[in-house]
Amino acid sequence: MSAALILATGCATASAAQPNRFDTTPGPCRAGTPAPIREPLFTRTLAARGFRLYRDADLCDPDPRMLVSLSDTDGYLYCYVYRKNIFGSRLQRFVWRNDPRPTYVRVLNVECGIYAVSRSTTDNLERAFRRLPGVSAKSSTVPSAGAIHD
Repeated sequence: MSAALILATGCATASAAQPNRFDTTPGPCRAGTPAPIREPLFTRTLAARGFRLYRDADLCDPDPRMLVSLSDTDGYLYCYVYRKNIFGSRLQRFVWRNDPRPTYVRVLNVECGIYAVSRSTTDNLERAFRRLPGVSAKSSTVPSAGAIHD
């Protein structure tokens, strides 16, 4: 009887420690694991750097990992907030070799594509991302051979 009680306690702890299930709200993350950035914090952080984001109700994306899509009113910035950390804590900034105009910046569970007028606009976006909790101070990286630093 006591063995069943111990087993029940172990199972309850294991399932409760699993953050970011699709059918539940995110639970606490383990020590050392960067927590996913929530939409309100993300929009406030970018607003402090001059980027005003709104929910993009027109986007139909069947990706079950996505929590919300956001964009600015000018159509220069498109962002996605995912349910869990899929990019890691090191900031990634890149452009595709075959499409050098849009720049992509992503970290933890957020990513944005920006059609920047100048490099300074993208630099400002990167500075906003660096203010998010859990973002590494290491230099930005390029995630694939198909991308280059801008």
